[in-house]
Amino acid sequence: MTIDFSKCVICGEYDFQSAHICKPCWFVRLDYIEQDEEETVFGSSPEEAAEKYLARNFEKFDHPSNMTLIVVNAKYTKQYTVKVNVELVPEFTGSITKQEPAIKAKEEE
Repeated sequence: MTIDFSKCVICGEYDFQSAHICKPCWFVRLDYIEQDEEETVFGSSPEEAAEKYLARNFEKFDHPSNMTLIVVNAKYTKQYTVKVNVELVPEFTGSITKQEPAIKAKEEE
């Protein structure tokens, strides 16, 4: 038995290819970027396409709390303005500020 779980050459999603159907194609860009710089994104809705675009390009931005995107369907018949709220994931970094001898625990009586 062959397992056909792999990356789709069209949409880039990992799935069982024998049953895979690509999600609709969208053209996405930030609202202040020119149309010729839009990117192709596959998603089930304009919102999902906008979220995927931001996830793919997040490191390019200065971590804004929300962004407005223009999402156009592949046939260029409908255009959506989608506002996406960006939640930052906290990052924890520890550093030693002081080192002392450990206090020995009391021996059991």
